[in-house]
Amino acid sequence: MQSFQVIEETPQYCVETFGPSLPVLITEVLLQADRSANISVKLDNSGWACLVCDRRLFIWRYKQTQAARIGLCYQLALPATELCHRADLICLIPTGGGNSGADSQMVSVLAVSPEGVVRYWPTAHREIAYSERSLELGGQECFTLTAFGKHQCILATTTNQLMMISVSPSTMQSQVEVHTLKSSQGMIARVSSFLFGAQKDETSGLRRVLAGSAESAGYPLYILQDSILQKWFISGPGQEQVVYEKQLDGLFKQQFQREMGASSMENIKVWLLDIQLISNIAVILAGAVNTSSPNQRIKIAIATLKVQVDTDTPTKLESFVVASTPPQDSDDEGALDKHLLLANPGGPHCYIYSQHSIVCCSGLFDQMPSFQEVGFSKAGDSIRGAGCFDGQAIFFSSNHGVITVNTSQSEMPSFIMDDSRTGQTSRLEQSMQQQSMQQSSFTTPSARSRPFQVMSASRSRPDTSILETTGDLEEDKTNGLKMAFLHSCKHDMNKAENLVQDLFLQDTFERGKTNSSLDQAVAKLSRELIDDFPASDPRWAESLPQDSVASTGSLILLHQLEDKMKAHEHLVKFIKDVGIWDMLHSVIVRDLPQTTHNLLSEHAEKLSAARALCNKHVKFQGLIDTAVCRALRKRKQDAVPSGLTPRDIFYREVSKMEDIVEALMEEEQDLLSSGLTPQDTVSLISSINTIIQSVLQEAWHLHQSRSLVYQSHNEASGTSLPFIPWIASSGPRGIRMQLVQQHNLTVGRAVANAEDAQSRSGLFQQLQSITDLLLEGYIAQLESSMQADGEDSVQYAELEQRYTQERTTLISPFLEHRQFERAAVLAEKYCDFGILVELCESGTGRKDRLQYYMDQFSNKGFSDFVFKYYIDRGQRGKLLTHFAHRPELSEFLQPHDHLGWLQDIHTNNYSQAQDTLRKLATRESFSVSKKKTLLSLGKLAALASDNDHQREIGEINAELDVITHHEQLPRDLIQKLNLNGDDLPCMTPQQLIELYISERNTNSNEYDFKKALDLLQYLHKEGSHYTDLMVRIWCRAILRDEWNEMQGVDPWDYIKDSIFFKTAAKALQEGLDLTECLPDPDTLMQHYELQGMRDNTRFEYLLRTGFEQIGRSLAAAE
Repeated sequence: MQSFQVIEETPQYCVETFGPSLPVLITEVLLQADRSANISVKLDNSGWACLVCDRRLFIWRYKQTQAARIGLCYQLALPATELCHRADLICLIPTGGGNSGADSQMVSVLAVSPEGVVRYWPTAHREIAYSERSLELGGQECFTLTAFGKHQCILATTTNQLMMISVSPSTMQSQVEVHTLKSSQGMIARVSSFLFGAQKDETSGLRRVLAGSAESAGYPLYILQDSILQKWFISGPGQEQVVYEKQLDGLFKQQFQREMGASSMENIKVWLLDIQLISNIAVILAGAVNTSSPNQRIKIAIATLKVQVDTDTPTKLESFVVASTPPQDSDDEGALDKHLLLANPGGPHCYIYSQHSIVCCSGLFDQMPSFQEVGFSKAGDSIRGAGCFDGQAIFFSSNHGVITVNTSQSEMPSFIMDDSRTGQTSRLEQSMQQQSMQQSSFTTPSARSRPFQVMSASRSRPDTSILETTGDLEEDKTNGLKMAFLHSCKHDMNKAENLVQDLFLQDTFERGKTNSSLDQAVAKLSRELIDDFPASDPRWAESLPQDSVASTGSLILLHQLEDKMKAHEHLVKFIKDVGIWDMLHSVIVRDLPQTTHNLLSEHAEKLSAARALCNKHVKFQGLIDTAVCRALRKRKQDAVPSGLTPRDIFYREVSKMEDIVEALMEEEQDLLSSGLTPQDTVSLISSINTIIQSVLQEAWHLHQSRSLVYQSHNEASGTSLPFIPWIASSGPRGIRMQLVQQHNLTVGRAVANAEDAQSRSGLFQQLQSITDLLLEGYIAQLESSMQADGEDSVQYAELEQRYTQERTTLISPFLEHRQFERAAVLAEKYCDFGILVELCESGTGRKDRLQYYMDQFSNKGFSDFVFKYYIDRGQRGKLLTHFAHRPELSEFLQPHDHLGWLQDIHTNNYSQAQDTLRKLATRESFSVSKKKTLLSLGKLAALASDNDHQREIGEINAELDVITHHEQLPRDLIQKLNLNGDDLPCMTPQQLIELYISERNTNSNEYDFKKALDLLQYLHKEGSHYTDLMVRIWCRAILRDEWNEMQGVDPWDYIKDSIFFKTAAKALQEGLDLTECLPDPDTLMQHYELQGMRDNTRFEYLLRTGFEQIGRSLAAAE
C-alpha cells in the first residue's frame, strides 16, 4: 500500500515520504545499527533499491507496481573483505519486466567487493545461486560500479583502471566476463597515464563514471577525474576508444575568479565534484576557494558544458551559476563531499546533496535560479543515498526511509500559465468553425468515387454538432481529433496538424501512460470508424448519429466493409502524418492494458474478418443468420429498426465481430442435441468449421501481413506490454477456449461418424487449420510475454507450460488416426519433438527422418530430447548403436558417465574413456567386484590409448592392489561381519587395516599384520594419524601372544615364535624397511594399547631383547 506522510513543511519546502513503508528487515537494520555504522543505499530508477550494511546486502522494491509485490525483501551475503562494502559497488539489473524495468518482478544483482571479488546473482531471491570471480587488481581498491547497457557494468578502481563486466542473463549457466578497457593506439601518452596510474594529490581520483544514452553503434562513457573530463565510445568488449579528454581547470578558474573577485587565476583552487547529463549537455558540480582571501570559504557552483557527439573537444562553459545557499558541513572534508542529482532531465530542478543536507535548485536554466537548503542533522538523521523514479528526485533518510523534497513554489501547467495558450485555443475554435462553414462542399456523396465519404448529403441536421463543447475534456479531444481527421481527408494537412498540435502535443505529462487522452481519442475514433453507420442508406436515417465520420457511402453491405477498411487505412496514415503515431502508448482492452497500435491492428483485422463472414453468408445463410440473431439477443439488440435486418445491425458494429464465433458454436450445440443423423452431424460440424476457419484465418493473415504497418518505432510506446491477439482471447468465453471445444467436437463427433475417406480428409484439413490458429495465437502471446516479462519470468513459464501441453493434445489426434503427414507438418512447424519421435518410432518406415530432424533442429535441442527419450525408456542399446556417430551424443553423455565411456570407446577416444571409468570406479562404494571391473576396463583403455598414461596405470594398479586386500580378508571375519563374501562393499585402506588387526579377527597371524603394514603405503604419511595407526598395528600384534608364559634361560627361543617378531621377520624378508615401519620399544611401551603392560618388567625385558636381536640381524645384513 502506498503511504505518504509529511515529515517537515515550511513556507519554502515540503519533505514527505515516498512509496510504501520500508520492509521490516530494513527497519531493523536501521534501528540496530550504530551511528558509526557504514550504511549506504542505492535507489535504482527501476523501482528497486539496495542497502549495504557490513557484509549484508538487502534488496527490495520501494515503488509499488501492478506486477511486483511490495514488502518482500531479499538478503544476500557479500564477499568477505577487510574494507567497507558500499552501495556504489552494487548494480541492480531488473528482469521479467519491460525495457525500463519499472514493472519488473525480479532483479539480478552484481556486487563487487573493494578488493575486486565479483559476485553475480541471476535472481535475488536465490541467495545461494551465484557466480563468483576474483579480479587481479594488484592491490587496487574498487571505486564505483556503473550500469552500462542491459547486462554490462563499468568497474572503476581508485587508480583509474576501467573494466567492463558482462553477465549472462541465464539462470542455468550464469557467467561473469571481464574485459579491461584500453585506450586506442593513437591516443597521446597522457591518456594512458590518466587511466593506468597517474599520481594523485590529496584530493585526486575519480569523481564519477557516467554512461550516456545508447547510440546506433554503442554507448558513450564519460569519466570525471580531478579536473579532466574524458569521453569514451564503446561498441562492445574490445571495441572501445577514447574520443577526447578535456582539461576543465582553466574554464572553471576563469569563472570563479570573476565571481570571487580574485586578482589572479593562480589564487583559485578548483575541485570538480560531480557530473550529470541532459542530452548532449553535461551539468557539472564544482567547488572552489580563493587561497589569497583571509576567509577561505568554499563556494559551490553549477556549470553546463556541451558534450559534442563528434570528436570536437568542448571549448567553453555554456552557463555558470554559484549556489547562493550551498550545503554546509562542519569539516573541510565534508565540504567537498557533495553530489549532483538531476531527476527529470530537461526539467527546472536539480539537487545538490551531502550526507547532512539537500539544496534544491529551481530554474536551473534561468538567469536567476533560486536555491533552498533542507537540513538532515536532527536526531541522528542523514542522507544515505539518492536516485530518481519517474522523473522525481528521491532520497534515502536514515530516520524516514525513502523521501522526496519539493519546493513550495508550484509549477503550474504550461497551458494555464502561458498566456499564449489563449491564442492557441482561439485558433482551434476558429479552425473548427471554418471547417463547419466549408463542410457543405463535401455533402454530395458519390458512392464509389472516393475511398470513403467525408459527410453524407442525407443528413438534415447541421454539421457543426461535432464542434459543440460537451464539457467532457476527453470527449472534446476525441471530437477535435475527428475534425483534424476530416481536414486530412480534404488534403488540408496544415489545419489537421495545427489542430493536433493544439490538442495533444502540449500534454507531455500524459505521454507514456495507459489510457492517456491521446490514446483514448485515437482508440475511440478508430472504433467509431469501423462501427460507423452507412450514411447513404436511407433506412439508417433515424439511427444515424450526428457526429458520424461517414466512412462509407455504399448501399451494398460488402462494399460498406471494404470502404471502412480503406477509411481505416487512411486513419492510420493520418495518425502517422501528423506525428502522433510514436506518441501512442496503451489503452485498456478486455480488462488488460494493450498497446494502441495493436488495438488499431485489431480493428483492421475485425474488418477483414467481417468481410470474410460476409462472403460466406450466401453459402451458409441459414446458419449465419441464426447465429447473428443469437449474437444480437445477447447484446440486447434484437429490436431491429423498421426497414433494417439483423444482418445490417450485426455487420455495422464490426468491433464486436468475435461474438459470431460463440453464437455459431451455441447454435451448433443446440442442433447436435436435437438428435441429428451421423451424416447431418458431420455436415453441421464441417460447415461451422468452414465459417470459423475462414473468418479467423482472414483476420490472422492481415495481422501477419501488415504487422510492420502497425509497428511503433518508439521504445517507450508500450511495446513491452503483454499482447494477446483477439483471436486467442482466453477465458470461458474467449475464442481460444471455443476453438479448443470445436477441435474436440470435430475429433469426437465428426471424424468418428465420417463414412468415406474424402469426408475424413476434409475434416482433418479443417482440424489442421484450427490447430494452426490455436498454436499461432500461443506463439504470438509467448513472444510478447518474453519481451514484456522476460524468459525467466513466472508468467512466461506458466504460459509456455500451457502451450506445450495444449500443443501435444491438439496434434496427438492426427497421430492416433494415422494422419502422419499432417501430424509431421504441425509438429515440425511448432517444434513438438515428442510427436516427431513418436512418428519416427511408429513403424511407418520414417526412422531415417530422425537423423534429418536432428540436423534440422540442431540449434533447438532436438538431439538432446531424442537421447533423453531413449534413456528414460531404458533403450540404451538403441541410443548407442543408432547415434554413436553423432558428436552431440558425447556431449550429452557427459553427465551420464555410465554410458559415456561406451561412446568414447566407440569413437576411439580411449583417453577420455579411461578417465570416465576411473571416475566411475572412484564413485563406486557398494561393490568391490564392480569397481574391479571398472578399473580393469580403465587400464585396458589406457593401454589402448596413443597417449602416455603410465602415471594413470600406476594409480589403477595401486587401487587394484587395495581390492586384492579386500579379497584376502579371512572368511570367518567376513561371516562375523555379516558381509557377502562374493561381493564385498568398497572400503578404504584404513578401514581394511582396522579389520585385519581387529579383535574380531581371532585367527589373525603374521600374514594379516603384514597385509595391514602393506596397506599403510596407500595412506598419507604426513601427520600423527599415520604414525598412530602404524604403532597400533604393532601393538595389536604384541597383544596376540601371552608374554608372561615365556620362561627359560634364552628368551629369544621363546619370543621368536611370537606374532610380533614373526611379523617383523616377514616384513624384513619381503623387503620392508624396519627402520621406518617398526617403532622403537619406548614408543610401543607408551602407547595406550599397551597401557596394561607398562609395569610388566618381564614383558619389557623380552621386548627389548627381541629388538636387540633384530638390530643385530639388520647390522649383519648390511
